[in-house]
Amino acid sequence: MSDKFQFIIKQQIESAKKYSSNELWLGNCELSEIPEEVFTIESLTFLSAGYNKISSIPKSISKLKNLECLHLYNNQIKDLPSSLSQLTNLYWLKLGSNQLKEIPASVLELPNLTHLELDNNQISFIPNNISRLSKLEILELNNNQISFIPNNISHLSKLEILDLSHNQIDNLPEGLFELSCLEALVLENNKLTTIPKSICKLTNLVQLLMNGNQLKTIPKSMLKMKLISNLCLDSERQSFFEFDYNSLELESIPEELLDILKNRPPIIMR
Repeated sequence: MSDKFQFIIKQQIESAKKYSSNELWLGNCELSEIPEEVFTIESLTFLSAGYNKISSIPKSISKLKNLECLHLYNNQIKDLPSSLSQLTNLYWLKLGSNQLKEIPASVLELPNLTHLELDNNQISFIPNNISRLSKLEILELNNNQISFIPNNISHLSKLEILDLSHNQIDNLPEGLFELSCLEALVLENNKLTTIPKSICKLTNLVQLLMNGNQLKTIPKSMLKMKLISNLCLDSERQSFFEFDYNSLELESIPEELLDILKNRPPIIMR
């Protein structure tokens, strides 16, 4: 680390301690680890240390009892300590662009987590105990190696945004369609060939992004969805249904739905 960054970090930490600051920004400072002194600032509710070279997080992070937001985007983190689960006030955890091969167990023990960002890692599966994150509203797992969605994802009853784009998913479980609060479902660039009829259960869905798959047909049940009806009326384009139009077998699509898909400009077809 250069002398310049050492000086900046020292100043930031000293200032935060002196004034009992709520926020500490240590992003893009060439850090290979978070200085231990940071964990003595008990007033912190927000800690950002993204865009560094951090490979591990010390157990002493549990001292930050008031921490609500932890941003560690774009580092070299492979795992997290079990002590992270003691951060019971944490609601936003940003871990995208690291080297995680699975969702750390300690993350699944955070009772008040509402935002979880794990995009651009090497995660190959979603564990069944993801269901413990009952307050989760946003889950980003795009750009990983996931091939399977567990059926008990249905337990994430408050989920509003789910991004699973750029994975290896070829099937959608029925439990996915029990997420009644879901507003945005992003499944671009997977291996899907069908949309299950049960998708009509997602009555609050306004964004469905599925381009980069090989869809052969679209179920008639989608006619019942607010997503489709909004597309006919939404001049501000707040509703989106994206898919690869050329892969569809047009004769297998209900005529009423085909008319909407071909003639309503708010729908995005690729």
